[in-house]
Amino acid sequence: ANTPMGMGYSSFMGWFGDSMESCDGAEPGFAVGGSGPLMDTLPSFWRQDSKASFEAPWCDLLRATKMLDAEELFVACRTFKAELNDVADEEIRRRSREIILQHHYDQAPLFLVHALQLMHLPMQYPEHFAPPTFSGTKPQNEDLRAATYGALTYVDWVIGDLINAFKEKKQYENTIVLVTSDNGGAIYAGTANNNFPLRGGKFNNFEGGQRVNAFFSGGWVEAALKENKMPPFASETVMAINDVPDTLLQMVGINQGMGHASGPLIGVPLWDKIL
Repeated sequence: ANTPMGMGYSSFMGWFGDSMESCDGAEPGFAVGGSGPLMDTLPSFWRQDSKASFEAPWCDLLRATKMLDAEELFVACRTFKAELNDVADEEIRRRSREIILQHHYDQAPLFLVHALQLMHLPMQYPEHFAPPTFSGTKPQNEDLRAATYGALTYVDWVIGDLINAFKEKKQYENTIVLVTSDNGGAIYAGTANNNFPLRGGKFNNFEGGQRVNAFFSGGWVEAALKENKMPPFASETVMAINDVPDTLLQMVGINQGMGHASGPLIGVPLWDKIL
């Protein structure tokens, strides 16, 4: 049950691993750390749907083993292989857009996590976002930086497209957008990132590897700033990823937090510190 749906999401589309080949869903040879046990068992591109009216083809076999409890069996029977007919980030973008437009906001709020493969390796995205490559007289790193720039251009367009979907649904004013990252840019061979002025990068404990930019946006945030007579601003508040759930709850007026006992990995609400 240690999958997105098993952890509480109603649906999922993507991989159970990292560094995935965006064109066929396979794991490339340079995948960070190699494939783990889950990826060895479940390679390729997947989707999960708790509302599916049919079961996966392996469900009867899993049921016969009697090795899974009811919750695990429910998740496994609604986990399906997905076909890739485009660059994976485009498939996922279209699915997120569909969710935004089809959700019934009068019945329940929508919590959507759109996790792009980019800016992670491999740098694969629709070709028309790629800038012209540099001539052969330029250093090789110039081509890597051009590819990275194209990827970031595409990421920016995806975020804008999903924002437009909320506006089409007349829900932008009720929407909180958080954009963040899992780690600083990789600075090893085959990458073209620069975390300056921070030292280091991915896989080390310097700030260049651990500290990332993040921002809150959306119509709800714009209204909160207006109510407090504040212009958009940059905050110096230090937030860990653990703090995000409780901070989102505090933003919408739910102050009891996630209900976890206190501990070193439990976050704290920080919206009042940011604002």
